[in-house]
Amino acid sequence: MALTWQVRETFPVAVLSLSGELTAHDLGDAEQIILDSLAAMPAALVLDAAELTAAADDGLDRLGELAESSAKWPGVPVVLAGPEFDVTPCRRYLICVPTVAAAREALAGVVVSAREYIGLPPDPSSCGRAREFVAAACAKWGVRRSARLAELVVSELVANGVMHAKTPLAVTVRRQDAGIEISVRDDNPVMPSDSSGDPRGFGLQLVGALSEDWGIARTGRGKVVWTKLTGVGSKEGAPEGGRLSQLT
Repeated sequence: MALTWQVRETFPVAVLSLSGELTAHDLGDAEQIILDSLAAMPAALVLDAAELTAAADDGLDRLGELAESSAKWPGVPVVLAGPEFDVTPCRRYLICVPTVAAAREALAGVVVSAREYIGLPPDPSSCGRAREFVAAACAKWGVRRSARLAELVVSELVANGVMHAKTPLAVTVRRQDAGIEISVRDDNPVMPSDSSGDPRGFGLQLVGALSEDWGIARTGRGKVVWTKLTGVGSKEGAPEGGRLSQLT
């Protein structure tokens, strides 16, 4: 039976139902949906596998790889919920439980980060709008130190998207402990080249030099460039969106 999927919930926990047979390393269209779900940065991703069977380990290996990449960015735990997989030794980073209810219980202590979001067109004016957006988020959260740094970084990321992706952009700022994370998503699947001759590399080199950590993640249709800036605020003052047990 072919692998099929259905999006049941999107936030704060994304829940996808997978049905059919997990047979190959390639998850097909379901992988694109999983990547898009992770790119939306939910607090967690639960894969309801109640009607999923595994004919080979390759598919489970791929889910494990996706969970490992998700641990890097967006820092979202991935849970496989199904009776068959509860008894299967899980792959590293992939959490296995028997039911979706058990998944929710296991995730009750997960913190939902405070965040702000804006959609922008692929237009040069979006750079200024992105700076204003980030400045407003920093002011709202009481982030004063290095707020200018955050404005510079988001301006570089948006300028890169406007010039090269040429698609609508989604800018998200998340509050994380003593810092913030900025991500810019586009719908162009072409990844920046490592070649020094690629003009996109200069802006990203600046972003890398200014960031505690940064990277590029594939989505179902395009990519997300993300950066983490630390030391921009006090950990004690970092707001939280709440724990999942309080929000669901």
